Amino acid sequence: MGWEKKYLEFECMHVEKETEKALQVVINNQTFWVPKSQIAEDSEVSSEGQSGVIKLSEWIAGEKGLLEPGTMETPAPAAKKPSDEIPF
Repeated sequence: MGWEKKYLEFECMHVEKETEKALQVVINNQTFWVPKSQIAEDSEVSSEGQSGVIKLSEWIAGEKGLLEPGTMETPAPAAKKPSDEIPF
């Protein structure tokens, strides 16, 4: 019985840079490097200049702070704060 990586989906705003072994991605307005070995083969995002859904391994998502503390779940979207602006 083999070990299988589990992947989670994240909205990648943009891939800033690419090297032979990694992508520099922007997710949740944070920029960081992700090893290509931790990106699923069927991910929409796989090279420089792309944007869309990126599938990252649970391990790298946890290492990069993309998971809720103590869980293997993606964080809930931040609640919108009421605006002080007049809506008209």
